Amino acid sequence: MNWKAFGIKYDKRETWAFEQMCYLLFCAEFNNRVGLFRYKNQTGIETEPIEKDGKYYGFQSKFYTNSIAENKDDIIDSIKKAKSKNKQLDELLLYINQELSESTTKSKKEPQYQLDIEKAAKTEGINIQWRVPSHFELQLSLPENKYIHNIFFSIEPTEEDLLDKISKHNENILQAIQTEITFGDKQIKIDRSSVIEAIADASQKSKNIIISGEGGCGKTAIFKEFYNSYYKKIPICVFKANELNVNHINDIFQFDHNFTLTQFLNAYKDEPLKIFVIDSAEKLAEISNNDILTILIQKLKENAWNIIFTTRYAYLNDLTFHIKENYQLPFEMIDVSLISADELKSIAEEFKFSLPVNRKFLDRLRNLFYLREYVQQYSNIDKKGNYKEFIDLLWKKRIQNTVHKDNLHLERERCIINIVKQRCETGRFYINADNLPQSALFQLKQDEILGYDDTHNGYFITHDIYEEWALDKIVSRSFLNSSNVKEFFDDLGNSLPIRRAFRMWLSDQLSENSKGIERFIQEAFTNLDVTQFWKDEILISVLLSNYSEAFFKFFEKEIIADDFKILKRILFLLRIACTDISALQNIEIIKPKGKGWEEVIAFIYKHKPDFFDSNLKLVLPILTDWCNFNKKGETTRYAGILALSVIKKTETEENFYMHEVAEENIFKVIFNSAYELKSELKEIFDKVIANKWTGHRDPYERLCSKILEKPYIAVKLIETLPLSVIQLCDLFWKKQPRKNDRFYYNRDTMESRYGLAEKHEFNYFPSSANQTPIKWLLRVAFYETLDFIIEFTNKAVESYSQSDYGKEDVVKITLHINGKEVTQYLSWAIWSMYRGNGTPVVPSVLQSIHMALEKTLLEFSQILKSEILQNILLRILIQSKSASLTSVVCSVVLANPDKFYDIALILFKTIELFHYDTMRCTNEFQARSLYLIGYGINKIKDILYTDERLKTCEDKHRNSNLESLFLNYQLFGVKGFTEEQNTEFIEKLYKIIDQHKSNTSTSKSYGILLARMDRRNLIPHVSKQENDEILIEFSPKELSDELKKESEEALNQYQDFFKYSSLRIWADFLIGARNQTKTTKQEEYDNNPLLALSETKQLVEELKSGRKGIGMLDYSIPAFSCSKLLIEHKDKLSKEDKAFCKEIVLSTISNFFADNYDYQISDGVEASFHAIPALINEYPEETEDYVSIMVLALFDETPIGQYKRICDYVIESIHQSKLWEQNSKVAQSILFGYIKLRPTYKDITAQKRKEIGWGRISKSSILEELEKTNADFTFEEISFDINDISSLDIYDLEIVLQLIPSDTKDKIHLDIYAKSLPLLASQLLKDRRSYKEDSRDNSNIYSLRLRVFKRFAYFILQRDKTEIDTFLKPFIDSFSSTEETASFIEELVSAEDYLNNHEQFWYIWNSLYPKIKELCVNPCGYHLEKIIINYLLACQRWREGIEEWHSLKKENLSLYATVSKEIGNIPSVLYSIVRVLNSIGSNFEDDGIEWIYTIVSNNTSLYLDDLESNTLYYLEKFLRKYVFINRQKIKEEIKLKNKVIPILDFMIERGSIHGYLLRESIL
Repeated sequence: MNWKAFGIKYDKRETWAFEQMCYLLFCAEFNNRVGLFRYKNQTGIETEPIEKDGKYYGFQSKFYTNSIAENKDDIIDSIKKAKSKNKQLDELLLYINQELSESTTKSKKEPQYQLDIEKAAKTEGINIQWRVPSHFELQLSLPENKYIHNIFFSIEPTEEDLLDKISKHNENILQAIQTEITFGDKQIKIDRSSVIEAIADASQKSKNIIISGEGGCGKTAIFKEFYNSYYKKIPICVFKANELNVNHINDIFQFDHNFTLTQFLNAYKDEPLKIFVIDSAEKLAEISNNDILTILIQKLKENAWNIIFTTRYAYLNDLTFHIKENYQLPFEMIDVSLISADELKSIAEEFKFSLPVNRKFLDRLRNLFYLREYVQQYSNIDKKGNYKEFIDLLWKKRIQNTVHKDNLHLERERCIINIVKQRCETGRFYINADNLPQSALFQLKQDEILGYDDTHNGYFITHDIYEEWALDKIVSRSFLNSSNVKEFFDDLGNSLPIRRAFRMWLSDQLSENSKGIERFIQEAFTNLDVTQFWKDEILISVLLSNYSEAFFKFFEKEIIADDFKILKRILFLLRIACTDISALQNIEIIKPKGKGWEEVIAFIYKHKPDFFDSNLKLVLPILTDWCNFNKKGETTRYAGILALSVIKKTETEENFYMHEVAEENIFKVIFNSAYELKSELKEIFDKVIANKWTGHRDPYERLCSKILEKPYIAVKLIETLPLSVIQLCDLFWKKQPRKNDRFYYNRDTMESRYGLAEKHEFNYFPSSANQTPIKWLLRVAFYETLDFIIEFTNKAVESYSQSDYGKEDVVKITLHINGKEVTQYLSWAIWSMYRGNGTPVVPSVLQSIHMALEKTLLEFSQILKSEILQNILLRILIQSKSASLTSVVCSVVLANPDKFYDIALILFKTIELFHYDTMRCTNEFQARSLYLIGYGINKIKDILYTDERLKTCEDKHRNSNLESLFLNYQLFGVKGFTEEQNTEFIEKLYKIIDQHKSNTSTSKSYGILLARMDRRNLIPHVSKQENDEILIEFSPKELSDELKKESEEALNQYQDFFKYSSLRIWADFLIGARNQTKTTKQEEYDNNPLLALSETKQLVEELKSGRKGIGMLDYSIPAFSCSKLLIEHKDKLSKEDKAFCKEIVLSTISNFFADNYDYQISDGVEASFHAIPALINEYPEETEDYVSIMVLALFDETPIGQYKRICDYVIESIHQSKLWEQNSKVAQSILFGYIKLRPTYKDITAQKRKEIGWGRISKSSILEELEKTNADFTFEEISFDINDISSLDIYDLEIVLQLIPSDTKDKIHLDIYAKSLPLLASQLLKDRRSYKEDSRDNSNIYSLRLRVFKRFAYFILQRDKTEIDTFLKPFIDSFSSTEETASFIEELVSAEDYLNNHEQFWYIWNSLYPKIKELCVNPCGYHLEKIIINYLLACQRWREGIEEWHSLKKENLSLYATVSKEIGNIPSVLYSIVRVLNSIGSNFEDDGIEWIYTIVSNNTSLYLDDLESNTLYYLEKFLRKYVFINRQKIKEEIKLKNKVIPILDFMIERGSIHGYLLRESIL
């Protein structure tokens, strides 16, 4: 404790401060967190006493500058006063700022004054407890009391000081901001409460915010109002962006005391909600040290700060890009628009001032900056004048000021003009003004037009608007003072701000129709001495103005001259400089700006024959951007007709081909301009329908398919011509009768069973309401679309019912509707069609149609009158022959039980529906995982389709079904009904049940269900659950014996049905184990596996006695359960238990070898194969049999759907059980057995096939034959001969390689690899077509190839470096420009991603390069592109947001330096490099600039072809990030600048808008 510091800190207030400190220490000692009561000028003790353990304690504080002895009487007197006022006082803590001195008498320790004080206290009945500095030292050193020490003894600033400084800093920044406009003696207040509420709302939800608007629109004023309303509730810290331009992060928080970032974060750490504001965030781009900004934002993010940015529109895109890319901050946008013309009008009326007549002038007053100036200068303004005169007046009033003494007004003007010129020339923000008149500078600073910064020793302009005025003055004076065009431009110089100012000046001149301006444009435009960039600026201003119409007429000859050179330049400038880019979520939207767009499109239309067709690539982006925003009007019609003229060539030209991306953009133009092309499009569609043009090369086939497959881009067309689109759906989706084609055979697909065209088999996967045009058609032509859906579904389901599958599973049911009977087809697949999860699988197109209908009806049920929708539902039920539509109706009823009770009654009358809807409901829990299959592979499909499906799983009514609805109605009736109505309604329900019961066949088949549904048979037990939900459980009443039995059976069967579902989930160690959260029951099985065993035994017994469970699921449980017990819990099983499990496993496998085995997923066979290694360990004497089982199963390559092949079961079983490690002899005998017996097995099969022709060959007959042929054969004594490999084909060799462990060191294995690779490599790297022609093999070699490549990749990456060349050579020798080579390389990357064997990987990679380089000598074929992309690690496998990869390190970068030099002429090299720099190579940005520069400088005319749009996208992304972070460095380092500018030029010449904007920002 430094008492000097205490004295300095509390000079002349020491006594008060000491008393405060003692109070805090006293509270701390008694652990008091709320404080103590005290009276004003309390006598004796400082506060009321505190009670503890039956005693009362008080305290006194005594701060003395002289000795305690001299103050003895004062102390005794205050003790007496303390007791007289506080009779209950027992203990008094006496705080004194000095130590007590020891007694001078030798035999005594206590001094006399201490004894006297303690005696006096005792007399009063008080015990004294001394508290002196030695006590304080300990108390103040305790961590919890550190704050007390800091308050009283630390001269260092505290967190409280910091909070105080921040508060003052906020006020300083916001002080000058006015939230009202003064007009005479009145205050004009603009109501911006909605924006303030939006800010508050987003802040409360802890969101980051960007507040954007035009300069002068009042953004900061709005923020100030928000601040004033909320700063007492929420901590808010406000910084100008340029305050963050510091050398060290702590400098931001220096203030007067050198605070640090850590202190700042600590000061607010306990605040749940806190806001950090960066005002004028557009200035962040000027920050020289970007790392500081990144660290600041990172730390704010980590410490749960919300960040608010304010910025101008002009900088919004750059800012949003960087916040997303560099800081990964999610944010909400809040737009501060200008006040509307009506608001302006009503303000003028309310405050009684008139508005100007000139339109531009009036429009500018919507900006609050100008409105404030207007009302302040109101009396001096000519209301009939124009905007320029208004600005001149403001210049005189604001900048020059009215004092003309000593020409001060001109001096002020000279200062501003000079500072602005210097800013243009140097690019600096702060300008040294030592050579300017100081008195004028002083005044400008006083008027807050200039600001001054000590740190930078320079002046700055406080508002951009003043800078705009000055620039306009510079340009217009230069124009007046120049004798010719060249002199004018020379005088202006070439800085960016000046160019921008010239553009604005020219636009103003054009809008005011200034005299002579057209002549100036004509002269400048044709003058050869004027540099191109000035001509570009003129063109941009013209294109943005209404003068463009006259310009195109006047200069028509020049524009078309020299092969339309100027028109091509105009197209380029139009996209780059005449657009607004706005970011909507993550999609950038380009919005055309200016009259030039209309004129350019009309001009192209006029010169179509000479220009359009040969320059499609240049024109198409223009048409696309225009039509994205303008769906109607003459220009849109021109654009549409131009696009349509291209598509018409599919009818008029033979073999017309178009690139996919261009084609899609043409379609987009046509779709968006559909309103203007109604008759032309209808004519085309009528032709397509009349001629049935649905074939791959037929006219307009791609156009029509696009509408049907990507309807979300054709919405405008669907709205314009819904009936034509319905006809197209009908034509394209239905199976067309074949023309005479003797080679055609009817494929056995689900599509053909439903009578649908097969070409759509994969086009509508995954099924979703968004997949077909139906959702949009239902919105614009509801009844016509509904009729189509019904008629289409009826035909499809009728067709299915007559197919081989349909005959087995479809039944006919009857609906009873108002005395009519309607017959419908029903099956599990049909009923669950709209949920997409029935079996056998229904074609996606049908599922999607049903999903769209259900979605639409559910939406309508919330907005339409019930009776309207009820009639629609009735119409569906009456006209439909398919229960799939009835089940959609059922879903709408379940979602709205209190609206569509009459429809429910109709459904209840058909008893069969209950069972199917219960199945649908129990399957809902799987729906989510079914929809998630393949999620993450294709982001666009996920967003468009899968997310839509996943959302439907959240609908409440998915968990109810017809049976629960029936019961609910009986219990709760219909909401909104009177008691009488409900009684009547429930009677109808009883009548339906009784009718079902009276029908003997129904009551026999559905008796249990009927008993379960009948409220009259059940007693409810109500119990309250969590979340105030009510659980109702039912038990049977006392009933007649027969009914009692029936009811009990019903309840038992219901429970029985799901009795073993927990066991099933626990036992599934294959598919089910992937994403499980364990239930209590499953944990119970884990802890006590014998419980699982006993339940398994019980289930086996029940199955023997005819248990009817959940289909195949129950039958497969024993196999799963016993396999799991043998694999994972063998040590807990008795001898008998093991024997039981073994029997189950072997009987399941014997089912597999039976002739009638029907290959099913999850039927227990796979699980049983996994148990075989465990049986080998347990029963070694039976090894021969087990090896035999494994080898025979390896011969079976039958695929189970898309899942696995039977042989994969065995392969996985061997590897997962670690059989090679634990019993290599057995594993080896399986391998050798396969090699030995495979040829014989194939010969036998081929012979049998000859004998019986088509049909299934009996397995038993093959096995018998095999037994005969190899009578003396045993696996135990098998020997291996390497030459046996020669008898195997590539399909057999794949299985052999799969069996060998990839990390093997076994010599025989390595010999097998060496022997088989030359054949495999040469066959598998052949391109598909040549392979088919050479080998006459029509089977699916694609999946075989992937399996071999994958296996080889894992093998080669685990070799010693010395072995690699031997095994790699056969593949390298067979490399060519094929998809197969690309796929081989991709598998190597994939394996390395998993294994991380860096050294081997790069050894292999370097070995591949010479061959890759050789392939680039004659670059041809689409596949070379894919090879290079994969080789340069730019493949699609990397997840979004990845920035590094364990196997790409600094030392490997020479690869990219080499390829950019040696094969940079190949477009995919540049594409790959920029993609890598945006993914796994994000940390190598400086090297990246070198590589890109090497490519673009050596290949200036590099034609990117198909890769152009993606290459530009990644280049823009990379450079936007790079320039933002290194802007200052680029400006300062000429070497770097000379690399970046050519890269940007390369981008600009290929139409990159961002390239243009970036170049502008660093020039």
